[in-house]
Amino acid sequence: MKRARLAVAVAIFALTVTACSETSAVPSTTPPVVTPSASAPGASQEPSAGPPEAAAIAGAVAQAVASADGVTALTNNNDPDRIGRPPGSTSAAVISDSGGDQSDPEPSVSWGAAVEVFETAEQAQARSDYIQGIIDDAPILGREYLTVSGTAVLRVSGELSPRVAAAYEAAFLAAT
Repeated sequence: MKRARLAVAVAIFALTVTACSETSAVPSTTPPVVTPSASAPGASQEPSAGPPEAAAIAGAVAQAVASADGVTALTNNNDPDRIGRPPGSTSAAVISDSGGDQSDPEPSVSWGAAVEVFETAEQAQARSDYIQGIIDDAPILGREYLTVSGTAVLRVSGELSPRVAAAYEAAFLAAT
């Protein structure tokens, strides 16, 4: 039943995401290391030139959460969920967590958590509201803990405990 629910959630998520990205796995180390090459092509490496990169935020969050064990940066070239194309996120990254479900070969929030960064705070809030709406309309899909800070959205898998989700939220708010 749980696998069927996950399959439905993945299918709905794949159909609803409108952006594209590339997957660049960062080795699982303690602490996780995120390299600048994980950024979207054409994205500035200058912190003041636009929204922060999701991989940088995810790396900081992963360093602060004891159960986090790696970061996978997503950019706009080869992610099958097409994260990263307008009006979607400008960058995204997935944080694997020892309490997450990493049976899916594609990086997703089910691995533990995800950070998505948008051009504007309004787009970030709209994304959070959209995901919450899907969850509210289809409870069979499970739950996520959602936090918005400026142009960034933190999504934490509902498979993780509220205590772990709170640790992610605190680290995310400190990093953004």
